[in-house]
Amino acid sequence: MRRNWVVLAVAMALYVASFFLSVVGRVYGGRVSPGIVGYECASMTLLSPWTPDALKSFPENPLLFIALVFSGWINLVFLITIGFLLKKGTTSATTMLRTALLLMMPACWIVFYQENATPGVGYFLWSVGMVVAIFSMSFERERVQQVEQASFV
Repeated sequence: MRRNWVVLAVAMALYVASFFLSVVGRVYGGRVSPGIVGYECASMTLLSPWTPDALKSFPENPLLFIALVFSGWINLVFLITIGFLLKKGTTSATTMLRTALLLMMPACWIVFYQENATPGVGYFLWSVGMVVAIFSMSFERERVQQVEQASFV
């Protein structure tokens, strides 16, 4: 039972650390500019789609707008998923939120491509931290099931 909590703690540490590392940089003439740190990127993607200029640009590039919205919501969906994960008896809600989170993650790739940007080390820590965290409680369950199956043989 202890192993899943250690996995969750490490995953959350990676997730939090990513907010202080370079998450995205822009490519100019074959060179990558210094990156934007995670907390700046998170606040930009959460707030920028709702500015008047962004709302006006929606008809020009709806894919980028939708990708920005999903990119901004990922952190909120992740934290809600962790809340459900820690609460007993919410497996169906947790499964739905895990699926939604995983389906939202490619939105970042669309933004990277559309904005001629490149992911930084913080992006990869952020992604790995979230994926490992949302599946952290599964590690112990699988081990318990293997032990139970082995004892019946």
